[in-house]
Amino acid sequence: MNRRIATPVIAMAAALAMTACSGSPADTTSTAPADAATTAPSAAPATSSDADAGADQSAAEACLSMAGPIAEAREKLSEIASVGLGDPQAAVDSWSTLVEAYRSVVDTVTNPEVKAAAATVRDDLTTLRDAMQKVYVDQDMGALSEFTDATSAWQASQNELLNLCAG
Repeated sequence: MNRRIATPVIAMAAALAMTACSGSPADTTSTAPADAATTAPSAAPATSSDADAGADQSAAEACLSMAGPIAEAREKLSEIASVGLGDPQAAVDSWSTLVEAYRSVVDTVTNPEVKAAAATVRDDLTTLRDAMQKVYVDQDMGALSEFTDATSAWQASQNELLNLCAG
């Protein structure tokens, strides 16, 4: 019975992640930079490792540099959702992919506002993943409110980051 409850909730959470990330900065910029971000995501670390260029990184450039890693993580979440979520541990593991994507983004982005917003999303995703582990894998129903709170916090921080990148 718990597995039947867990699967829809995890699917909903995965759908939220894909929806929240779908408004990537590449969608809000001109088509030429968006194409460059999708075809060459490895270009972002090279520019952000340059200290002089990083000091002048605009919010738009920082947001654009996040598009590749976040899109890759979103694709992995989508693969898990398409196969089915009969295994709660696999769903939790897929969220770890998203956490790691944000961790790499925070390490490469140098714009202070975007870096702080991405770090908050990363931290909220980590809390959400850990709460998901407790509720759906460990079957600790006492952590359900922690999961709900973590979901709300992540949605709020994700929206803040998206608003920053859209503005």
